[in-house]
Amino acid sequence: MLIPVTTACIIAAASTFNIDPLIIAGIMKTEGGKVGRYSTNSNGTLDLGPMQINDGVWIDEVANTFFLGDENMARQKLLNDGCFNIKAGAWILRQNIDLSDGNVLEGIGRYHSWTPKHKTRYQSKFMENYNNMMSRNP
Repeated sequence: MLIPVTTACIIAAASTFNIDPLIIAGIMKTEGGKVGRYSTNSNGTLDLGPMQINDGVWIDEVANTFFLGDENMARQKLLNDGCFNIKAGAWILRQNIDLSDGNVLEGIGRYHSWTPKHKTRYQSKFMENYNNMMSRNP
């Protein structure tokens, strides 16, 4: 069963991890994922759901943190439960912001990649999407 993303899910994740909900919405826009869908990367890993959470990087930690180590459950929830996907994405983003000494834009870039060229490109794409969202909703 697919569970959609709702505004309430975004607000709950934002509150839990002390992140502006518009930042989460901006990452969702930048990632372009959807509930029940995945993208296959050139290295064979999958990016799952709305926040496009990479299974090769995160499935172990998500499984251990939220599902007592059950990787199959973690994968299914990340893929098919939009609300959980947003929660996990916000959890990952919070870790990256913290590892960036509280620098939100650096954390946003690291959400995508720690490789400088990929990180910088993602930050630019995020800022474009974020600014477009803000200009439509002043």
